[in-house]
Amino acid sequence: LYKAYVKLSAFFRFLPVNRKGKILIIPPDYSFGSFGDQYMIVSLIENIRKIKPDAEISIFMPGNYEEKGDLIKYGINVPIYDTKNGWKPSRLFRRIVSGIETLYIVGADILDGGCGIDSSLKYYNYMDTAHFNGKVNVVINAFSFNDKNYPEITKRIKQVSEYAMLNVRDEISYNRLEKLGCKNLNKTADIAFLFDETLYDYGEYCNNLYNTLKKEKENGKRIIGIHLTSSKQEDYKPYLAKIKNALKSLSNILVVILPHDKRVYEDKYSDEEFAKIIEDEFKSQDNPIECINAFNISNGAEVKHIAAMTDLIITTRMHLAISALSKCVAPISFVYQGKFEGLYKLFDFKENLMFNKNNFTEEELLKSINYVLEDKSIKPMLNKSVKEIKELVFEKLKGIFDDGK
Repeated sequence: LYKAYVKLSAFFRFLPVNRKGKILIIPPDYSFGSFGDQYMIVSLIENIRKIKPDAEISIFMPGNYEEKGDLIKYGINVPIYDTKNGWKPSRLFRRIVSGIETLYIVGADILDGGCGIDSSLKYYNYMDTAHFNGKVNVVINAFSFNDKNYPEITKRIKQVSEYAMLNVRDEISYNRLEKLGCKNLNKTADIAFLFDETLYDYGEYCNNLYNTLKKEKENGKRIIGIHLTSSKQEDYKPYLAKIKNALKSLSNILVVILPHDKRVYEDKYSDEEFAKIIEDEFKSQDNPIECINAFNISNGAEVKHIAAMTDLIITTRMHLAISALSKCVAPISFVYQGKFEGLYKLFDFKENLMFNKNNFTEEELLKSINYVLEDKSIKPMLNKSVKEIKELVFEKLKGIFDDGK
């Protein structure tokens, strides 16, 4: 009984009393292991503080969260509620939500069932709890909706759209949701576009790598960043071989193998494992490509800093593509779940830069690579588009407060 009392007392010490300006964020993952998650959370918090300096922000993790300083490294220190002390997520959330004014779901790509129907439904249940039990303003921020139609998900997104603000990060997702009959839709873009890596310090490894790449570029080298992923069940060798063969057709290049996630998985290769696979393949003696395995880059700010030094990035990650685009570097993406099409629709590329890794040819890939490396109209187009996108994202975020929501 005493232990229960101590836990309860400790919990209530952190509960806000006045709702005004109290904002609770639920991330798209139960950790900040993905650099993409870091981009979104950090950008959201930093820009809320610009718009509403007196806001009191906290984060809810619907599971056990092991603190690794993922936000502290960006100078962000906010309360993080999780279930380590034995609280059931639903009960913990009900207690927290009674003291907040606005709930932000950083939707990203976790609300359409693509990462598991049950996982998505949990987020919808939290929204209902916030709205019906806490009378809280609910905002789903900058999310996409894939081309699969799961009846359970369709039903729930339509229900929450009756009371929640749905800020959709691309036109294709917007059209899909509009066709389903969803309400309260707003077109925006991914909040990761607002992530400003120049605000943070870079480690010694990152600075040394940046200087190395800078010298190589001054000597005429073209720098190509690459980040690829693969499940342990699929055969990655054919598509990796085609990428290598396409790159071998180029002269005077240096490939930088970039990380984007420090987590370790059971069902797919970790970034560290797959970076080593790429390195070994590219350095194989029979057909080598000059490359640097940059897995020691430690966070998203450093990745974006290095991305600015590249001439092209080839990736399977949405947020690495966004990092590149934010620095006016065109990415070539290996896409999944119908999510990248909306991102690329924000830009006016003259060639296709999206590929299915199981269905492309070296010739098609090489054509796109040469377009990115040689076409002088890309940089001005990206400069203009990125400026407009950043203004749109910030204004949509600001409008939440201006509308009194």
